[in-house]
Amino acid sequence: MESTRAGRSLPQLVVQIVGGSLAAMWLIGAPIAWLWIRNLSYEVTDDTVVIHKGILTKVDQHIPLRMITDFRLHRSLYDRWLKIGSIDLQTAGQTQTATGYEGRIAGQVQPELLHGELRSRITRLEGTQAVAIGNGGGEDLHALLEEVREIHHLLEQ
Repeated sequence: MESTRAGRSLPQLVVQIVGGSLAAMWLIGAPIAWLWIRNLSYEVTDDTVVIHKGILTKVDQHIPLRMITDFRLHRSLYDRWLKIGSIDLQTAGQTQTATGYEGRIAGQVQPELLHGELRSRITRLEGTQAVAIGNGGGEDLHALLEEVREIHHLLEQ
């Protein structure tokens, strides 16, 4: 049987190193995870999604519902095991992020409810915009069309 300087065998030393490393990761990682979860919240108002996040640097991200072009429910294997999920929000003014999504509402216990709520609010908002165009916005569109026709006529001459 091999022994080290301290009189321990090699397998015992490996177990102690691995165990000590895991304990150190928990001592460092658990408080950071707790702070991250504690400082993460969101609000969905009639026209905006507000995401509050950050441990050292606080960020309040406001995303207008009218600007949201896509949103998806995301659940990794680990998320499904914990029974949580995230909703990624994409807008027309998309930033250059790796995922292409500007906002993320992470760590939701019942993400399907929020996903459905966002879908209904955006659908309702799109419906009110369509009604606004149909109830008076049509005159503005007609005037704009006439102006474009006049410009086109002038350019042809």
